[in-house]
Amino acid sequence: MILTFDIGGTATKIALFDTNHSLIKTDIIDYHEALIESAILKQLIKEKIALFQSNFVITALSFATCGVVNANGTISGLSAILNYEGFNWKKELSCYNLPISVENDANCSLVAENQYGSAQGYQNIITMVLGTGIGGALMINGKLLNGLNGEFGCFLASNHVNEPYQNLSQVASPRNVEKRLNDLLASQGEQQKLENYFQAYDKQLEPQKEFAYLDEMLFNLAKTIVNISFTITPEIFLIGGGISANQIFMKHLQKYVTRIYADLGMPLTFSLKAATFKNEANLHGAYFLALNNKTPLQVELYNSLETNV
Repeated sequence: MILTFDIGGTATKIALFDTNHSLIKTDIIDYHEALIESAILKQLIKEKIALFQSNFVITALSFATCGVVNANGTISGLSAILNYEGFNWKKELSCYNLPISVENDANCSLVAENQYGSAQGYQNIITMVLGTGIGGALMINGKLLNGLNGEFGCFLASNHVNEPYQNLSQVASPRNVEKRLNDLLASQGEQQKLENYFQAYDKQLEPQKEFAYLDEMLFNLAKTIVNISFTITPEIFLIGGGISANQIFMKHLQKYVTRIYADLGMPLTFSLKAATFKNEANLHGAYFLALNNKTPLQVELYNSLETNV
């Protein structure tokens, strides 16, 4: 059985699959809204591995992780995990003598959707994953682009030259927008989930000051999608992360993208869709990597691989 981990900014999700892609068991390591240090996370993951090994025969470990992953599995770049630069799960967990796969989380999301989900049969795919931050991945002519490609959250989102620079993750990630809205309405005792704000936004029975934040979020995401599509023309543009399960959010994001293209007088040539696996795509992608024993920069023509599922 393959034990997979999705290492995120607020929690690490865990899923155990058999080699027929059947989900056997899930678990989670919750950071309780605090930043976590890599050494502490490693210890917690080792405890989970021991727990699973006491009940199941584990044949491989596979990690979908934030950060950039090189060919040896070493992690670099921006990350929500403290002291994560230079960390290597293959080396840190070598004591288990198990095959270990490590890949960027957004890349894993794209792989899952290409093999099992909304992007099956497509060769040119862009995925944008919305969560604590914003990540992304690209597949061109069936080839997954590794490295720094797809770091959409780092795109500059400032509108004026004299403004402090802000990136797309800061102004449009679900977590940051939800926090800004709750801070805005704190005096009223409001503490809601982003999906609740979108429900009110969809009805718009009367103007609300929080709607401006949601309009800004939607516009910044749509603007980025349009800009990316003019650089690399996809057949399909997938939105991943938990918020992609929110049909109201997806409806209004589609409206913004369609409106921008119409205003530009350009045809919209790609499909914008929610990822099939929503917030679980990274785990399914990690499973696929382990099943096919692939490492970063070796994973290319996914559509030509014969899988065991």
